[in-house]
Amino acid sequence: MNTILAIDQGTHASRALLFDQYGNILKSSKQPLPIFRKKHGVVEQDAMQILGSVQDVINNVLTHTDKQRVTAALATQRSTLVAWNSHTGKPLAPAISWQDHRCSKELDDLKVHQTRIHQITGLPLSPHYLAGKIRWLLKHHEAVINARHSDNLMVGSLSSFLCFHLLEKQPFIIDHSNAARSLLFDIEQLDWSTELLQLFDIPRSILPECVPVLSAFGQLREHNIPLGCVCGDQNAVIHANGEPRVEDITINIGTGAFILQPQGHRAQHHDRLVTSIADSSLSHTHYLLEGTVNGAGSALSELQKKCSHVNLLTELPRWLSETDEPPIILNTTAGIGSPWWMNQLDNRHLHTCKDLTLQSVALVESIVFMLQHNLQLMKTSVTRSIHISGGLSQLDGLCQKIADLSKYPVIRFEENEATATGAAWLVTLADKKWLTTKPAVKFTPACNPTLEQRYKKYTDALLAALGKNADWYQDNSLHLTQRPAAPAIVAHRGYQKHYPENTLESVMAAIKAGTHCVEVDIQFSQDNIPVVFHDESLVRTTGIDGCIFDYTYEQLRKLDANEQSRLGKKFKHISIPTLNELLDIINRHQHIHFFIEIKQQTLDKFGTAVVMTKILTMLEPHAEHCTIISFNIDCLEFIKQSSSLSIGWVLRQYDQEHFNRARQLQPDYLICNHEKLQHTRPEAGPWQWMLYEVNTAKLADKLFKSGVNYISTADVSALIPACKTRGNHETI
Repeated sequence: MNTILAIDQGTHASRALLFDQYGNILKSSKQPLPIFRKKHGVVEQDAMQILGSVQDVINNVLTHTDKQRVTAALATQRSTLVAWNSHTGKPLAPAISWQDHRCSKELDDLKVHQTRIHQITGLPLSPHYLAGKIRWLLKHHEAVINARHSDNLMVGSLSSFLCFHLLEKQPFIIDHSNAARSLLFDIEQLDWSTELLQLFDIPRSILPECVPVLSAFGQLREHNIPLGCVCGDQNAVIHANGEPRVEDITINIGTGAFILQPQGHRAQHHDRLVTSIADSSLSHTHYLLEGTVNGAGSALSELQKKCSHVNLLTELPRWLSETDEPPIILNTTAGIGSPWWMNQLDNRHLHTCKDLTLQSVALVESIVFMLQHNLQLMKTSVTRSIHISGGLSQLDGLCQKIADLSKYPVIRFEENEATATGAAWLVTLADKKWLTTKPAVKFTPACNPTLEQRYKKYTDALLAALGKNADWYQDNSLHLTQRPAAPAIVAHRGYQKHYPENTLESVMAAIKAGTHCVEVDIQFSQDNIPVVFHDESLVRTTGIDGCIFDYTYEQLRKLDANEQSRLGKKFKHISIPTLNELLDIINRHQHIHFFIEIKQQTLDKFGTAVVMTKILTMLEPHAEHCTIISFNIDCLEFIKQSSSLSIGWVLRQYDQEHFNRARQLQPDYLICNHEKLQHTRPEAGPWQWMLYEVNTAKLADKLFKSGVNYISTADVSALIPACKTRGNHETI
């Protein structure tokens, strides 16, 4: 009978499993491994201890096994670096873990090249990958520096080190999937990039030869078993249930969590995600789009160290089912992975909480929230389900939260050894006899508004913590959006410079001119009809003495709102429109976002509850295309309690008192006259900034560079030509 030896070398353990020709596990062996976390982002392991553990588990499962018909596959943790002496084979330094980010500052001088690096490698410029670690060793580690000078230096991924020691001819090689986690590998040419080697100042001579995932790597020492597959652990996981399908996204949650989406034969690049290799041979290459959450199991392990009196994994199933309102924790264990790629934040509790149950559940939810950030960028029209594996996938509560938040069914398979199973499947080359595992549990999405609210709070808090480094923001539908190349132009009361303000003619002229958004004002008539109008007095726009509240709508519609005092006799028979008439335009132009300001005079005259109940009834069906704004904070708090509509607070003053109120209110937008900022940078927070009375392209560009995404203007034509590049970035 043909059998497959699958070797799974992970962060916390080495495993070896023996599969039969149908994919059934015959034998298995596991040996735990320590990891050493030190200050300043240093995370290390003992390379020789890892090698010894791999040799031990191989020997354990091969005892009393007929080795004549065994084929082997090796899957390893990725981005873990080992430097060793080419003559003795001994490590020159501890293995630098994939979680290590000691070299963050070493990469600062390369940030100007990060776009080019991403184009070649499919990776962001990050200290978690091999190049920064190699660069750090070549500059700072004496034994490595000496070995380089004496031509005795070998540097490679953990898979390279293991192949060198496990195989008879001691090959110095690296498979494509592990090489692709280096920042030095051209993901389309499938070899080291000369351009990047020069950029990082790393000699090619110290690096291994790049070879396909499926290759004749050689024979295992002492066992004479051919090794036919070497790959990264996550690259194996996606094959655990057979041929990967583009409609399935895979999540594997172990020490870290990884989100994997098959891409076929062509590499698809995304600015904030990772392009990697699923598998390769001499005749083909299959690619992946990948997201990374650095702190999953490792985050819980750190918490476990602080509470040795209780086993978190034993208690979490019950805690997850019983806890309805956990606090928010920003989980930054080992830095923040995709799509943010930040390493300089510490774990933060948004509320003081010493309760272990609440802390543990909040930490699990933080993992779910970070997964969702990536899922939102990955999902496509063909996405149908999420397959989940890894140690933490055994938490039903976690799986259900992923389903609820993503709106996709989550399927957890019976066999939890996904890495070994995937590696074994790969080396069989899809033998038709291989049995794909059957789903044990399917978690169906359920409506969970409180989870969605906590997700929004988490994301808002994360953006606030990132501050100026957050070049991505959250839109009103909880989608992550890349910051555009230019600001969104808001037509203030329509095309106000050339048309009567707050009229249908003015709104349509702004849309025709190319505005991205329109802002209008709402007052009530005497008979409680919402009309599009700014002043309490009718004089400025109609030339008629009196107050808008003194007229019924039937009387108002007979007035000519042509602003003759400003625009002369250019316009005739311009009526005051109703909110209902504006809603017709909103329905016909759904690519435009409308900011609808509720005026203070109407709120004072008719009362907040009366006004807002009527307004919300009318606007709720259009929530995706509208934001209600106001100077009145009571009005906005009423909306937050009663509606899903987004809100914007118009500031009377730009001062600390208003910022404190804003942090309590948590509006989607903060709005202010640009002159009140007095050349200071807008206060960062879980909101987007809109500044008004901006009528030159030069000023708009200056404000955008300071962090303002929305520019409100009376003169659309002056700003639109300078902001056409906004369309170059697509809403995800």
